[in-house]
Amino acid sequence: MGTFEEAYGMTADQYAATHEDVCSWCEEKRQLLLDQIAREHTITKIAYGYHLEDISMAVLTGVLEGDPSSLLYGDRRIDARHIAPLLMVPKKEVILYSGITTLAQCPYASVHEDILDQYADRHPSVHHAIVSLSHRISSKHV
Repeated sequence: MGTFEEAYGMTADQYAATHEDVCSWCEEKRQLLLDQIAREHTITKIAYGYHLEDISMAVLTGVLEGDPSSLLYGDRRIDARHIAPLLMVPKKEVILYSGITTLAQCPYASVHEDILDQYADRHPSVHHAIVSLSHRISSKHV
């Protein structure tokens, strides 16, 4: 079992046809499926390819959607079992290092992502600033 359709009886596209919260559903189901596969194969670590822009977008989207708790830990999935070695590496550097020309973008990506990318073109440090803000707030509330 390795696809949404096999595990949950529908694809993300099928879910999107009747629901608006595709990102939340996909994230939750992907996490559950990866954890299940890891248990079945006695995998002790799951490494995500999240990069700096992914995390800053997760924090900002949470705030814009009325979930200020996203500021407290940024991406709470990263723990002893889930790691993100590229967490503070900008997307452009991930692309350069990997030798590919672009990273695939989810077709259901938030409109906030386009706005933040346009802003980052004029203010390149914005992603670091958002993630740094999340870390500073987290350290005061842990």
